[in-house]
Amino acid sequence: MRKSINCNKITAKYKKVLIQKIKEFVAIDSTYDESSVSEENPFGIGVSKALDYFATLAYYDGFKVKNYDNKVVEAIIGNGPKNITIMAHADVVPVGEGWSFNPFQVKETKTHLYGRGVADDKGPCLAAYYALKALKDEGLLGDYQVRFLVGGDEERGSLCMDHYFNVLEKPQPTYGFSPD
Repeated sequence: MRKSINCNKITAKYKKVLIQKIKEFVAIDSTYDESSVSEENPFGIGVSKALDYFATLAYYDGFKVKNYDNKVVEAIIGNGPKNITIMAHADVVPVGEGWSFNPFQVKETKTHLYGRGVADDKGPCLAAYYALKALKDEGLLGDYQVRFLVGGDEERGSLCMDHYFNVLEKPQPTYGFSPD
């Protein structure tokens, strides 16, 4: 019989670091910036910085990491025959009007975080990442390989995932989801 897992228990220790990492991730203005688009930065410098932020985080947590042309970052853990793919994104929509504070500095209340990307998709991306990290750290991945993809162009049509799956011809997942 399989032992039940208390998700709240195994993830609680990551809450403070998750909030801090969301603040750091949101602080990177990863809006598409045509003025800084180049071969090296296909969606602009800010998007490349955000992808690098995620890649560095995953690398130091023991994931096998590859940045594909500053379009999408792949972080892999586990080596089972079945693949679960998590697909998130680091780019954000332009800020627009109506902000009463700097949208790239998270405002924290007792119950909420506010800032550009907190809900779409930097917050959910990192929440899924730390849930995965908890499973990894607890040895609960079983016979799965988990591939975490973070794209840089979801807000403009997902050229990032098109590049990954169609240009690079990476394999389709056995199972997949997006926390977006």
